[in-house]
Amino acid sequence: ARSWERRPGIELAGKRLGIVGYGAVGREVARIAGSLGMDVVAHDPFLQEADVELVDLATLLGSADAISLHVPLSESTRDLIDAEALEQIRPGALLVNTARGGIVDEQALAEALRSGRLAGAAVDVFAEEPPWGSPLVGLDNVVLSPHAGAATAEAARRAGLQAVEQLLRDL
Repeated sequence: ARSWERRPGIELAGKRLGIVGYGAVGREVARIAGSLGMDVVAHDPFLQEADVELVDLATLLGSADAISLHVPLSESTRDLIDAEALEQIRPGALLVNTARGGIVDEQALAEALRSGRLAGAAVDVFAEEPPWGSPLVGLDNVVLSPHAGAATAEAARRAGLQAVEQLLRDL
């Protein structure tokens, strides 16, 4: 059946984005968010200063309207966003994980989404892929996609060129 249903959205201007992991990708996300009029804060335990305000993780979780994760998966980041962290997140916030599966406890995230504590989430990395067994599958307030942002002809060409340049440098 066809549907022409309008759903209310949110304006990003004036909202606070919290970036967890302020490396190259986190900085680029901050640049884009800033150009949209967002207030950006970041948490990165490896940095002492940055071009945005650095805050501790609890402050970021409690004050951000949207949270974007950009950390590698390691023993210290596995389940970084677990049930306890999700309880610290501002009610009605959004969570985006394009970093690595395993950083977010998917069961705890599904519960936070089902309860309405979080307004929504966007996830393109999962503990197990494809994610057919994930508790996130089928929820109305989550966008799931494969981790394929670099799956373009241009990105493949750049990666190939970078590999050849590295080989030539190593000769």
